[in-house]
Amino acid sequence: MVCLPVLGQFRADSLVRKDTSLVFVDKIESKIDILDSDYLGNLYFINKDIITKISPKLDTLFQQSFKVAGDLTLMDVGQSMKILLYSRDQNLIAYLDNTLTASEAEISLADKGLYMVELVTLSILNNDLWVYNAENFALEKYNQNFKQVFKSDNLAQLLYQELRPNYLVESEDQLYLNNPDHGVLVFDVYGTFLKTIPIKNVEKIRVLDKKIFYVKNDHIHYYDEKTLTTDEFQLPVKGIKYFCVSSEYLVLYDGKYIHFYKY
Repeated sequence: MVCLPVLGQFRADSLVRKDTSLVFVDKIESKIDILDSDYLGNLYFINKDIITKISPKLDTLFQQSFKVAGDLTLMDVGQSMKILLYSRDQNLIAYLDNTLTASEAEISLADKGLYMVELVTLSILNNDLWVYNAENFALEKYNQNFKQVFKSDNLAQLLYQELRPNYLVESEDQLYLNNPDHGVLVFDVYGTFLKTIPIKNVEKIRVLDKKIFYVKNDHIHYYDEKTLTTDEFQLPVKGIKYFCVSSEYLVLYDGKYIHFYKY
């Protein structure tokens, strides 16, 4: 249940100014399980098995039903022409095109010898698949023919910490693994561990332009990797479950309404 516009023209600096001014645009009553945004500014909502894609003008572009036996766990829209869906219940992935149409058959990860996959994300550089494998506490990378091209050491042993990560994403030249009990683990795009950023007890993060955003106590907080500074500002809506930043909007979901704000 994440939202991550990757690369593109995202104005990350506009959300870290002291004088940030949000302008209410609209709100939609809806039940959603997943909220996401691509680098073109399109927004994606998943409610059970219904996936909806809307434009930066908030017009509905496409809506499709994607039925699997279990719930969808996550969606990665870092590449708008190749959207990744993952169902942890069924241990399978699927790819959609930009019209939300399945571009190939679903892939059972169990058939590939992967039985305890917790997280997946696409590599921006080459469409390889990153996997966090809980069986061996490792990051693994597979090419489009599902040949393993990288496998890390046991990260729990390497970092001397218990691993219960809930979010994985590649952004620019780094890979981020959020492990709430200990912080955000940062790797390079080849899988080499770089550092731990001490943002703890946060369930959802967004990584934009080397800034890590998260919501806590009705505020958006951020950590800037470039300047090593932190800051926050108050949200106009309380009780936010998910949030998303596109090239046009700050999108907030409170469990009943999806709120759109210009920034």
